[in-house]
Amino acid sequence: MNIEQMTTKGAVTKADLGRSRKVLDGEDGAIIRLQHFEQGEVTCSALFLVPAEGDQVEFICAGRAGNWMREAANEFVAAKQRMAEDGMVSDGGVICSEGVFQAAVDAGFNLVATPMGMMDLVREEESFNLTISCEAWGGEGGSCPAQDDASWMVARVETLDLAEVGFLHILEQMPLDRAVDAAALLKTLTVRDQQIEIEFESVAQMCEVLEVTEAGESLRVEPEPVEDVEPVTMEDHEAAGEDLLELLETGLMEGAEGHEDAGEDLLALLDADLMGEPEPEPEAAPEAEPELEPEFDQQGQAAFRF
Repeated sequence: MNIEQMTTKGAVTKADLGRSRKVLDGEDGAIIRLQHFEQGEVTCSALFLVPAEGDQVEFICAGRAGNWMREAANEFVAAKQRMAEDGMVSDGGVICSEGVFQAAVDAGFNLVATPMGMMDLVREEESFNLTISCEAWGGEGGSCPAQDDASWMVARVETLDLAEVGFLHILEQMPLDRAVDAAALLKTLTVRDQQIEIEFESVAQMCEVLEVTEAGESLRVEPEPVEDVEPVTMEDHEAAGEDLLELLETGLMEGAEGHEDAGEDLLALLDADLMGEPEPEPEAAPEAEPELEPEFDQQGQAAFRF
């Protein structure tokens, strides 16, 4: 059997399960049987609900074998019991193609069905599940979406003791390969509040809100660390001044005579700086112009010369 036959309603009979084995008991004498099959180079397993009477075998799930299959089977049986109590009958059926299932297996996803005829691709992690769903798998009979159909949506469901307690849902419909990439991005997120419920219109909007790239790299700019610098003290100034004085004195002793006056002036300034800034000298008052004394001519009248 291949996955398309397994997921087509009424296509699997008890005769097709001749090589399967019983793993769980269902309701009203029904049993759950496990069938192995090859998907490419991967050995996968599928579970079917086989009734005590009649030949209506129902597909439950398929993927890499693991404990998740028991949980999927228990949920399927519980949902079927609720349907029976409510008088509901499933008249729908959806199909999973070989290409879609292979892409799911390669990405670590499993295929899970419900008694109402719907399916999801699910990957279970320690405290959350990643889900890739399809509009065509919403319960309408006979739908078989392709990988490149822009009808796949992604969600991350937070779990606590197997119960769903929160979700991050991307409403954008996209091809399956892009949905797998978006699921990988959701896997990298750190969700501290499990009760969170957020819907994003698109992957781009989610990346903008969370400040990440579609590859999961953070866009937040971390401030560069600033090294602590010890304050400069008066002792530091004095030590630096003494070193410079020593260098200048050495230079004056080894240099030409023409530099001696300039060096001695600089030494004096440095000495004054180390001892403290000298008080500014008062500005000299401007020299007063001498008054012109009058000269007298012979008649005794004053005559001024300019």
